Amino acid sequence: MELPLSAFVVDVGALTTRVGYAGDDSPWFMLPSYVGVPSSSASSSADTSEFRFPLSFSEKRTDLAVSPCLYPSFSSSALPSYTLHEDVFEHIVRASISRCLPPSSSSSSSSSSSLTADAALGAAGVACREDVETLSDYPVLFSEPNLHCRALREKLACIAFEKLDVPALYIAPRALLSCFAVGRSGGLVVDIGAASLSIAPVVDGFCLHREAGEWPVAGDFLDQVFSCVLARHNLPILPLFATLKPIQTPAGLSLSSLDSQPTSSALRGGSSSASAASWVAARRALYDWTDVDPSFLRLSQAAALRNMRESFCQVFLGDDRGAGAETAEDGGGFPGASGIAEKAQKRCASRPLLLPPADAGRRAQQVPSLQNVKQDAAFTPSRWLAMLPGPAGGRGLHAGTAALLGGAPHILELPDGTRLVGEELANTIPEVLFHPRTILQPLEAESWMDPAAKAFRGLTEELHDVASRVDAEARKEIFNGIVLAGGGAATPGLYERLSRELSREASITMGMKWRLLAAPTLFERRVSTWIGGSVLASMSAFQSLWCSREEYDEHGPSIVERKCY
Repeated sequence: MELPLSAFVVDVGALTTRVGYAGDDSPWFMLPSYVGVPSSSASSSADTSEFRFPLSFSEKRTDLAVSPCLYPSFSSSALPSYTLHEDVFEHIVRASISRCLPPSSSSSSSSSSSLTADAALGAAGVACREDVETLSDYPVLFSEPNLHCRALREKLACIAFEKLDVPALYIAPRALLSCFAVGRSGGLVVDIGAASLSIAPVVDGFCLHREAGEWPVAGDFLDQVFSCVLARHNLPILPLFATLKPIQTPAGLSLSSLDSQPTSSALRGGSSSASAASWVAARRALYDWTDVDPSFLRLSQAAALRNMRESFCQVFLGDDRGAGAETAEDGGGFPGASGIAEKAQKRCASRPLLLPPADAGRRAQQVPSLQNVKQDAAFTPSRWLAMLPGPAGGRGLHAGTAALLGGAPHILELPDGTRLVGEELANTIPEVLFHPRTILQPLEAESWMDPAAKAFRGLTEELHDVASRVDAEARKEIFNGIVLAGGGAATPGLYERLSRELSREASITMGMKWRLLAAPTLFERRVSTWIGGSVLASMSAFQSLWCSREEYDEHGPSIVERKCY
């Protein structure tokens, strides 16, 4: 089947949706995988005309609930099941593709550099602009989860052919597309996304669904751990819309003005009563969330936590950071690997999280300095990390780690000017990926701790376990291309740390030579699935593999099971 027009590649994840033309180097747009729904319509079947897309959590939105598109649900005894909201999926795909079309087909101009510009369109969560009614001129390639689900595939086919009216369709597993992104047709793909971490083997262009594994230990889980640390220290989590717009405090005013009307004594320093009243009103409005829907508030808080974690956290590497720049891609010995391993076992990164008792309020009363930090920081997590107890019971957790590593403490300055200081915590949060049982020991009793997360044994152990399920003849192929993909793969130091672990423990790869692959830039790692789809859909040999409308009309949705591998 020859298709003269360009195809679209759509990669719908739990957090963002990537969309663009096949053959391009990067997606045109990365948009949230959510739509806003008026709270009054959230409990009933909302009309798609009421959807707000793209949705931004950096602006306060009242009476607006949030509905996700595609997300996994985990249980203690089974692999995840994926839930697809069909109306939301159709709306997001149609609106996203509309943004890529030329002005003659869409009211908005398109440009390959529109990733940033588009964020402004959705800053206030405005209704989606005029979308195309049909995509009859454009075939579409969709990504799908690595764990095979026939019902999900058939739903995607029905939406594409019956509602979007596409001329042709293809559905490919994310692991396969990630392999194509690095020029391989096989490998062992480690995809760390927002909602889940998956490890899937790909052999000769086929994703081995039954041998794949998936766990809820990914970006959202690390954010939850970060949130728990803040909560244990009696520090609230500000939503993103309350942190990105700091308000300048007029001279002579303080946070006490939020609880009372400003007095003349508070206006010293030249502040007029009008400006003081305006400041108090604006500040109160910023922290008044009573009219914000719980789903919007939760996701805005999650966005703030994600920004903090991605800016603050890095994977623990040990001492020889400069000397260990080379990676043992061919499985050869890593310089100083044994010494690094011995030192790493003694380091703070492999110790449990240092947390106060669950009764954090009582502890806060016993530590006046911590209370002062909270007040001075305007309810933001200001210099609290420097107040956490160190290994010897002293203050300044970062100081000991900085001296140990021979460098300065890790510092994050937030948009409102507050600072996070503490390299030990910055290293410990991502260490959950390698030593989950040790790091999460203080959090085992938390109600949000998913049983499936407790079953996760660490990246290297699960990688070995998945590989052991593959036939011995195919292991050489998959170990020769261990692929790091997903937003979590962009965490600084993850590639280097995994290289060291593979070099140190030959048993992980069963003594076979291995090669660790990842896109050269952090952005490309985030969108590796989309890039692989772009490569696949633009290949001339692939054009005969599309599921055409004629085939769909003849065989129904089951055609995707026969033609999409």
